[in-house]
Amino acid sequence: MNGRGEVVHIGCYTAESGGRGTGIMTARRDPGSGALTLLDTVAPTPSPSFLARHPSLPVLYAVNELPDGA
Repeated sequence: MNGRGEVVHIGCYTAESGGRGTGIMTARRDPGSGALTLLDTVAPTPSPSFLARHPSLPVLYAVNELPDGA
């Protein structure tokens, strides 16, 4: 980290699943307090309920939790 905190990704339930989110959001985590500051929506996708980072590549995997199983 560079002292500014790390960027974290947050999956948000969207209207398709009864939520108010907009997809995959980014936030900056304060290293001292752990507080999150929301930054932006980086991927407007329906209800990404599970996120996982690739261990060595700059890849983020997401699973959309929808009734049809996307």
